[in-house]
Amino acid sequence: MAADPAVEGVIFELFQGKLEHVGDAISGDDLYQSQFVLPDRFTAEEIYRGMQALIMKGYFVHTIEGYRNLFRITHEGLAVMRMYTTRPPSCI
Repeated sequence: MAADPAVEGVIFELFQGKLEHVGDAISGDDLYQSQFVLPDRFTAEEIYRGMQALIMKGYFVHTIEGYRNLFRITHEGLAVMRMYTTRPPSCI
């Protein structure tokens, strides 16, 4: 399952504030709530499929703790997120 790189980028940008260290997690509720702040051309279904693809790539690990679905970022995922969210310095 391949995710659109644009969808991957949106996922990483939406959650970069919560995912600062290896093992940090977003919940299924966070993923659900993201549908209300998505850019116009993206749907909640695309975000869910994108998250599944990121899990398959090894960028996130899906766990269940009690009744909560958690998506924990891996070392590889953190490195990829930084590539998506770090802006190159602008030339002045």
